[in-house]
Amino acid sequence: MKNIEVISARENNLKDISVYIPVNKITVVTGVSGSGKSSLVFDTIYAESERMFLESISTNMQNITSMFSKPNVYSINNLLPSIAISQKHTNRNPRSSVGTITDISRFIRLLFARVGKGTSDQLYNEGDFSYNNPKVWCDTCRGTGESYLIDYSKVIGDENESLKEGAILYWKQSSDNYYEILLKEACEYYNINMNIPIKDLEKDKFNFLLNGKSDCKFKIRYKNYKNKYRTKSVEFKGALLELKEKLQDIDTPSTYKSIQKYLKKDKCYRCNGLRLKQEILTVKICDENISTLEQKPLLELKKWMLKLKENIDTSKKQVVYDISQEIIKRINNLEQLGLGYLSLSRSVPTLSGGEAQRVRLANQLACNLSGLLYVLDEPTMGLHSSDIDGINRILHTLKDKGNTILLVEHNSDIMLSADNIIDMGVGGGIYGGTIVSEGSPNKIKNDDKSLTGKYLSGKERIDTPSIRRKSDSYLFIQGANYNNIQEEDFAIPLHSLVSITGVSGAGKSTFTDEILEPSLSQKKNINCGKIEGAERIKKVVKVDQNPIGRSPKSNVATFTGIFDLIRDLYSKADLAKKKGLTKSHFSFNLSGGRCEKCQGSGQIKIDMSFMADTYILCDECNGKRYTNDVLEIMYNEKNISDVLEMTVLEAYEFFNRTKKVRSILKCLIDVGLNYIKLGQSAVTLSGGEAQRVKLAKYLSDDSATGNLYILDEPTVGLHFHDIKKLISLMNEIVDRGNSMIVVEHNIELIKSSDYIIDMGPKGGPEGGQIIDVGTPEEIVKNRKALIADNLIESLDKKE
Repeated sequence: MKNIEVISARENNLKDISVYIPVNKITVVTGVSGSGKSSLVFDTIYAESERMFLESISTNMQNITSMFSKPNVYSINNLLPSIAISQKHTNRNPRSSVGTITDISRFIRLLFARVGKGTSDQLYNEGDFSYNNPKVWCDTCRGTGESYLIDYSKVIGDENESLKEGAILYWKQSSDNYYEILLKEACEYYNINMNIPIKDLEKDKFNFLLNGKSDCKFKIRYKNYKNKYRTKSVEFKGALLELKEKLQDIDTPSTYKSIQKYLKKDKCYRCNGLRLKQEILTVKICDENISTLEQKPLLELKKWMLKLKENIDTSKKQVVYDISQEIIKRINNLEQLGLGYLSLSRSVPTLSGGEAQRVRLANQLACNLSGLLYVLDEPTMGLHSSDIDGINRILHTLKDKGNTILLVEHNSDIMLSADNIIDMGVGGGIYGGTIVSEGSPNKIKNDDKSLTGKYLSGKERIDTPSIRRKSDSYLFIQGANYNNIQEEDFAIPLHSLVSITGVSGAGKSTFTDEILEPSLSQKKNINCGKIEGAERIKKVVKVDQNPIGRSPKSNVATFTGIFDLIRDLYSKADLAKKKGLTKSHFSFNLSGGRCEKCQGSGQIKIDMSFMADTYILCDECNGKRYTNDVLEIMYNEKNISDVLEMTVLEAYEFFNRTKKVRSILKCLIDVGLNYIKLGQSAVTLSGGEAQRVKLAKYLSDDSATGNLYILDEPTVGLHFHDIKKLISLMNEIVDRGNSMIVVEHNIELIKSSDYIIDMGPKGGPEGGQIIDVGTPEEIVKNRKALIADNLIESLDKKE
């Protein structure tokens, strides 16, 4: 069989590279962040396969395929039809569930149609058990099983604060000062003191602020989000009253978006979350209706199916056997990927990127297709080290069926079991885009040019700390109680680097996201009985992988504060003063200096019906964002548009006389982001990159002490060398007198921690317990935690 031949690829930062992908083999593409892995795998090989496939379907598709730009590559020969299984969520439909995308729900519905017994002798078909069928869904929740409620804790903040300090969180929501002015007017009129803690307000006045409505209108003049004054005559409504009124219009997307952060979901009061009408829920098999069955964890459902095969009466035995075989086969695939804790009813949008990818991967095993190119993006993301073998088995099963596997991955076990490795680098961004080494794992390990090879062979490694920090102060969380965590007590050492470990679904993120962070942020006990030691923490900072901005105009420079300093420099130039250009003229978000045709974005958005919007270069400013007047202002012979096109490393060298700018840029370099451009849109950053930008911002504030930083899998998407840099950065933040908690699976970061809290023993209902705590050495000695075996091997490498 011929190789897939990629000839002269130049997409993004790829430097005219040619590479051969062996067919019917597993090829791992690896390298440091920004080295060009995704540019080669997804933006070149997969993009061309997708384009060629659509083009080959019919000549009628050519008007659509013409919108797909051809990747910047001379040619790709012997390309196979491709299926991409990536981390990106493409399905945001809450009605789509684990059961629907794996097809298991269809078999369950078929089982109930054939075998289920109801209160009548009615004959059922498969569609009678679907919560997407208006004939049978619960009329109140329309088959979602959920209803929205106002979350009081998100509306009311710290009751020890006053109205002036922002105790009512709902009135702090907008970028304008509308609510601030209206509240002031209403409080003056009704003689409500804005300077005392809200808990000390008279009951009737406090109730008015939440549920009342004024008997008159107030004429207010306020500044809107565009910094322009507006005048309105409006009545005052209490925070909860206004939210309740908006809740009635929840189906309108703009209304939902405006109030979603003050809401929580709860079970539908009519169907109790079971989604279907009562007459359908009376149909049962062995005392289980279809909804309660779909809410069972997959491993529990599997046990139920095996028991059913033994207990069903003779007349239905063959039907049950045939259907249950299909269900059990699919559950086994999911179980191999560490997803046995999920239920069929779990909504797809609530899955993490890694979970969603592994569900789709398991689905492919059931298809029995061959001759395909499977393209995967870090399938080990979010997986416990004990589950990596399952991923490996599935990749080899797909290969054995006659498929070719091409994946971006950093996990050493996956790399060492692959047939072929392509190591990219040497750095990221403009410093990457070349192939450093390629060949078998053994060849890579023995190639001194390959940084990856050095880590695989042990020539380079992340050293185990010689000393663990010992803390004399702790944070105690008693009676933690949420989801699968039931009445657990946690003790977290402060001024330490703490890792929370355990298999997927063990309760790690439940503890940090639903108990610890909200309790400390809101200064009240959320989903726990008591917290001791909270007064030792000044501020809790959650460093997640959410975007650093949702607008294409948000970028690294604006988020970190560098751009504010740079605009200040340009406004002080002699020519700027002569032209009367102020600091605001150098902002692409404000009128005055920006190009008005593209409003400072450098691009024009083209709305595409039934397809994602596309962007073209602004023909007015040619992508420069600013007017000619502004572009004439130079600093070290570069204008402000030139600066936005610089990489972090280029900017660090350019601003060699500006200490404040350089200190922030140095932090970005320290987290391995030297290749990112200052003006690179925030929406183009990966989750791991966004998280590291946030870390760099916090690192640059060397005055911050007494904070608690919470991170969720910060090593995701990182090469060994980037993880080494990350660990150094995290230790620097802790050494300043801060505390850090990471939810993590990566053994290198775990072994570098001062303290481990291991949760489990399994996922879902069988998780939520603290299995072991202590230093990495104590975890190994106790041998209670699943992670202990991996730690032994990793700690043994210590010199």
